[in-house]
Amino acid sequence: MTFVTLRNLVARGLSRALGVPVTLSNQTEPEPDYPYIIYTPTSPYVPNGEMGDHVLQGEGEGLTDIRREQPTATISFTVCSMNREAESGYIHGDDEAQELADRAIGWFLHGGRAELSRGGVVVVDVLNAGDRSFIEIDEAVRQYGFDVVLRYCRADKYVTGETEQAVFKQKKG
Repeated sequence: MTFVTLRNLVARGLSRALGVPVTLSNQTEPEPDYPYIIYTPTSPYVPNGEMGDHVLQGEGEGLTDIRREQPTATISFTVCSMNREAESGYIHGDDEAQELADRAIGWFLHGGRAELSRGGVVVVDVLNAGDRSFIEIDEAVRQYGFDVVLRYCRADKYVTGETEQAVFKQKKG
């Protein structure tokens, strides 16, 4: 699995579960309507320090070395809302952002943990939510964010071509 595959799996699952857009941060496209969640890959690849599992496939010039490992990735999520009037009445952005952040954390701890596990992803850690609000012109954009550490299986392929078998001879003497 590549990090992009992991990222898309997580964003789709979280968006489906919460019913709000989950989009990559720092994009040039317009922001969605409130509420929404943005995510930032803070550490897309953190190796675990192992050599990995190597398997040789094929023969002759088509011999391929496949290396598998299980790195972690950290993704930062930020729930965004703003005070506003809606058909259902006045919405307090701070309350909405806190509640949605709590639901998102709950998804990673329970339903999302199971869903991601079926996709080959392990939720290693879900960190606490914190206030990330800021002033936009004359009104505060209410934001609460948290980080999630995930483990996934990465595979890299390298075509080695033919290799000769090493033969070791013991010296007599």
